[in-house]
Amino acid sequence: MLKKLRYLSLALLLALLPFLSACTKKLSDEEIRETSTAPSENTTVLHKEYEDLSAALLLSPSQTELSSNAKALTLSFDRTLENQEFSLLKKQKRHDLEPSHSENAASTIQSVIKSGCNILITADGNAEKIFLELCKEYPDVYFFCEGGKEEAEENYYCFSARIYEGFYLAGILAASESESNHLAFLSDKETSSAEKYIQANAFTLGAQTVNPDVQVYLQTVDTEDDAQKIVSSLSAKGCEVFTGNIPAKNGYQLTGTEEKRYISLAGDEKASEAVIGNISINYEPFLTSAFRAIADGETLENTYYGGLNEGAVDFSFNENQVSETAARAIETATELISNGRFAIFSGFRLNFNESNPLADTIFPSDFMRGDEILIEKGDSALSDDILRSMDFCVDGLVEINP
Repeated sequence: MLKKLRYLSLALLLALLPFLSACTKKLSDEEIRETSTAPSENTTVLHKEYEDLSAALLLSPSQTELSSNAKALTLSFDRTLENQEFSLLKKQKRHDLEPSHSENAASTIQSVIKSGCNILITADGNAEKIFLELCKEYPDVYFFCEGGKEEAEENYYCFSARIYEGFYLAGILAASESESNHLAFLSDKETSSAEKYIQANAFTLGAQTVNPDVQVYLQTVDTEDDAQKIVSSLSAKGCEVFTGNIPAKNGYQLTGTEEKRYISLAGDEKASEAVIGNISINYEPFLTSAFRAIADGETLENTYYGGLNEGAVDFSFNENQVSETAARAIETATELISNGRFAIFSGFRLNFNESNPLADTIFPSDFMRGDEILIEKGDSALSDDILRSMDFCVDGLVEINP
């Protein structure tokens, strides 16, 4: 009986062999076809929708050397167009705008347009004025201005970063690493009044999460010689940690000693032993989405205000020079701001005092301007319009006039 079963099984297997062979061959052919049509790793995918686009970054010579925002925009522009997706998008960079001669700057911008560029990008205040005039004359050209005005034609776009979010985190680090109650914020003379106050106020509020009694001195820097005197004067007041929106390399030179530490903007936390942190600006996500929208014929928002959540701002620090407690506080604040659970200028505050566990950090608190309550505790944040016109110092921030 068993012998018969073995014969039957063998006969059945022999009968099925041709069918199994055909299935196997068919599957192999299918796999071969899929493999032959899939692009290899070395294949360059050309996105032809970008063939008719040409982008130009326009800056003045002084911006190229000194401006933190211009430096960040240049790096973002280069990184964006290094993406293979934009390989057919033509680009050029001009660093020859003359801020003191608007006619020459206008001529340069018009020559760029006539050369075929239909996407113009700048962080130059002088170019912004010309952009506002030319966007009416050239409705098919896209004009982008970093930090620009909001009211303009449909083909004019302004974009900026919530740099103050980075300064808030810098304040946490500065107060954590300072043994005194005194910190310093140096503001470049070219920075707008509103940006100066919003950044210095955010830095102060961040420092107060660690030390409620901290005193922050705000002073505007004019020349390099002037800056040296300011740093010496503030050091005499007990300031150990400095930050601000002055060019990063100047900050390294001014505070690069063992006694003083520095948190830079658009710099490098590894540039000097004195540098313990850095706020970076990244417009790559914005430029990428803008180029894609233009190529696809989609509508673009005329204003962009990106922060930690959008990847437009980031804060890094030297882990070897920062305490574990400070690192945890910075990471917690970053997460709360990024996910929208906490707004810096609102009716809430964070508390990272040593007696307070990190698990319970958000507390209702009135937001004050002197004796005036701007936001009652528990209320929502100041609007972007109010933020962009800020003209006061919060309690704990003292402005020293030159």
